[in-house]
Amino acid sequence: MKSEEVQHQRRIRSSGDDEHYKGFATAKPEDLRPLGPAIDKRWVGQRLDRYLSSGFPFLSRSGWQKRCLEGRVWVQYRPARASYRLREGDEVHHLYPQHCEPWVNRGVFCFYRCAEVMGLYKPPHLPMHEGGSYRKNTFAEVLRERWGESWGAVHRLDRETSGVVLCGSTQEKRAKLSRAFRHHGIAKTYDALLIGEPREHSWEVDEPIGYAQQTSWRCKRWVDAGGRVACTRFELQEVISGYARVKVYPIHGRTHQIRIHAAYSGYPLVGDTRYHPDERVFLEFIKRGYSQRVLDQIRAPRLCLHAASLKCIPESGSRGAILSEHLNLPMPDDMRWIWQQLAGDPHAVLYEIPEEAGEAFAQRHRQDVVRREGLEPSRSQSSTRPST
Repeated sequence: MKSEEVQHQRRIRSSGDDEHYKGFATAKPEDLRPLGPAIDKRWVGQRLDRYLSSGFPFLSRSGWQKRCLEGRVWVQYRPARASYRLREGDEVHHLYPQHCEPWVNRGVFCFYRCAEVMGLYKPPHLPMHEGGSYRKNTFAEVLRERWGESWGAVHRLDRETSGVVLCGSTQEKRAKLSRAFRHHGIAKTYDALLIGEPREHSWEVDEPIGYAQQTSWRCKRWVDAGGRVACTRFELQEVISGYARVKVYPIHGRTHQIRIHAAYSGYPLVGDTRYHPDERVFLEFIKRGYSQRVLDQIRAPRLCLHAASLKCIPESGSRGAILSEHLNLPMPDDMRWIWQQLAGDPHAVLYEIPEEAGEAFAQRHRQDVVRREGLEPSRSQSSTRPST
């Protein structure tokens, strides 16, 4: 047994022997994920469930009480009751056994590389970073495994969104690129498929985004007068019976901004469970996944939102662009397939996307970068076929 695991088991044994929690004492240290930094003076003497519901509101107080009862919340390396009174320096963890991680699409590939900058394709159904049920099945972990520890992503995409992710191999380069994003020095363009037929050729939604005031589920983001400024421009490309293909230009980069502004306009994205106008769709999805009822409403088991391009906007007086090229990835084959199916039958409900669509897209663009740069990722010989 590794020394870290030995110390972990000693901490558990020294913390007492509570009959109610005996079955959880065999948890491995890598299964424990921190819930915030060590407790400071602000929370000393407060109940554990109050701390959790205040700092991590994705669960209600009763939800955290249930997690405590199940032995999934640990304090000082042992399961703790919801009524536990916090002490200064306490470390709070959430038990997340690694074998519980959901399936993800690990089909990441490189399509652009120039010195310390790399453009990667992130497939849908892959979270950027550790969070919730995901720990190892993340974009950051795939990046580390295939291209090495030095590389890191500069910006984020939603778990369900596909498209271009810019990465840097040094802290200095990542900081420079990150500043460009913050100061609108890099313009972003998205491809999206909408439910509905917009009347305008182009329109703009300039509405702040905060949290919904009246909602059936916690932490839902929505247009809110007290939220953060957000502006999104939509440009119509094509319309078929009941659906639209658009280009999207987000001026800001708020969480779920495009999805919220599209739904607020009356045209939710194809495949979007979270912001479908009927909130029961999302509640059903949480319980049963892509069930018949869910697919009847969203039409496809894939969020049809794709980060298609990044283009540098040089500042006046600057010596050159921070990106040497306009990074572009056209709409991926799986989204094109969805569009073609909906065009053929507007009432179609797509239960499964052909796996070969994603593989052909990856192979085509990987060959492009090899021809242009003569480069392959240093450790990317593994197949891009999604793991099962």
